[in-house]
Amino acid sequence: MKTFLYSLVLLLAHSSLARPETDALEAVKSKISNGDCTYFEFANIIESKIFGVVDTIHGSAYIAKDGRYKIEIGSDVFLYDGLLLYTYFLETNQLIIEKPDSGKLVSDEISFVIKLDEWYDSKANSKNSYALKKKEGVEGDIPDSLELITNIADSTIVEIRYIDINEDLNRVEFLKQKTDSSCSARGFEPDFPDSVEKVKLY
Repeated sequence: MKTFLYSLVLLLAHSSLARPETDALEAVKSKISNGDCTYFEFANIIESKIFGVVDTIHGSAYIAKDGRYKIEIGSDVFLYDGLLLYTYFLETNQLIIEKPDSGKLVSDEISFVIKLDEWYDSKANSKNSYALKKKEGVEGDIPDSLELITNIADSTIVEIRYIDINEDLNRVEFLKQKTDSSCSARGFEPDFPDSVEKVKLY
């Protein structure tokens, strides 16, 4: 249920001639791809039809164009240094270390906003709302379809909506988006408590 909370990453765009109805989406991708890093603050809101429960979790993500990232969701940390993926759970003080299969998505947590052009076909619903459908052959635990809403005025992502495997509505609201011209390597280096329990899966 929390899989896509860990999904806020750099949007890498392919340069192409945009159709008039996709200009806003192309502008969003172009803005992010111009910087080496992008910082997001977001809220993931899960609405359960069955239980009538609304759950909100806040997080932040700092993602480099080359694929490295550091994502914090509540007290949990997800770090990819370009070679290994570190998943830290504060509640259990456990650190899971994996080596992603380079032939697939870097990880399920780094999902749909990395390469929208590569993973999804898009269709405009309106001038700032787009329906995205996963392309055939794309692997990874990412939504089969989603709605992406943009802010035309400043070319940022406003919200992403999708139905998860539990048939709950997930709304990822982007509270802040900032693109930087440089990345600090230190931000993507593992720095966890010495007392942490390490679990290596490679």
